[in-house]
Amino acid sequence: MQDDFGISETLKRQLNEYPTPFILLNPLKIQENIDSIRRQLPEAKIFYSTKANSLPKVLDVMCRMHTGFEINTAEELNRLKRIPGGENATIINSSAVSSATDVRALYQAGVRQFCADRKSYLQNLSINAPDALVSIRIKVPDFGSKFSMNSRFGTTLDEASELIGVATKLGLNVNGIHFHVGSQASKPENWRAGIHIAAKLFETYPSLKVLNLGGGLPGAYQPADDAIPTILAAIKDELQLTFQKQPDLYIELGRSLVANAALTCASVIQIEEQLPVSTATLDISIFAGMIEIFESNYAIQYPIWTTGNGPLVEYQLEGPTCAGNDILTKHVTLPKLEVDFSQNTGTRVYFGKTGAYTLDYVRGSTSGFNGARIPKLLILEN
Repeated sequence: MQDDFGISETLKRQLNEYPTPFILLNPLKIQENIDSIRRQLPEAKIFYSTKANSLPKVLDVMCRMHTGFEINTAEELNRLKRIPGGENATIINSSAVSSATDVRALYQAGVRQFCADRKSYLQNLSINAPDALVSIRIKVPDFGSKFSMNSRFGTTLDEASELIGVATKLGLNVNGIHFHVGSQASKPENWRAGIHIAAKLFETYPSLKVLNLGGGLPGAYQPADDAIPTILAAIKDELQLTFQKQPDLYIELGRSLVANAALTCASVIQIEEQLPVSTATLDISIFAGMIEIFESNYAIQYPIWTTGNGPLVEYQLEGPTCAGNDILTKHVTLPKLEVDFSQNTGTRVYFGKTGAYTLDYVRGSTSGFNGARIPKLLILEN
């Protein structure tokens, strides 16, 4: 299999017999990712963005590695509480749109750090999380990010100042500034700009202590995405250039911790050979765990490979549903794929780095749209 995924030859043979589709999780990869980021940015307290992958095994690794958690709902909170050590984890809420019920549940569970970018949410917090600590979320550049946040979240500097005044009158304690450069972000200059903009508010309001860098560190789906070392170096440099007194630094990480910790395997169930691009239908659908392909308009490109060694052919890979847009990739060159209808077997196709924003979209479901099979979860125990 591609990538060093820690799989023995014996296990590879066993997996070749396992029914598809399945997703294989390697928890060791998550630990390695946490250690790597801590080495590169030791100043920052890591909060895991639970929405990226809330599988119990993933949450267990985070607890054992002593990360904090960024949680937005009572359901996410309950998932964490079921994990050994979850009751004592440090939790923050960085959503500006959590419901009153969720805010109340988080506050009753001991959460005290929240985030806001609108007056209505400050009113929610004043009622359901009285005397809470609040970071104000500002709008910063997010060009080049695969998923923009600016159309929904963030304030201008003037609006931020107004919100600080409103929060104070409501009895809330504004202790920080928060920004988010968008998801799957690869431009270090966006973080530099965010730090620079935030510093202006720190100058105006000396009582501010926390700078939350938000999320956005990319998963290295393709070689061009491998930007984390450059981004973290830029963050360190900009903080030194911009702040005389360094703030308490938070960073919320999701896909950068879990994307490369899983791979997904599917089987070919139908092939139509034609020029210039043949089509192959697989037994996995974008509507049953691979939705980010569609959401990103194919900007998220998982590494794809097979164990075949025949002549190279260009394929469009499709899912098994009747939806016209159930297309996993429009162009990929692979060794010639095969299917045997009499034996109900087909070439196995692997999608790498599928640990983020996959199974959480279909959590609790027994099947996806049109009855598409949801990948079975397998965990590689080290």
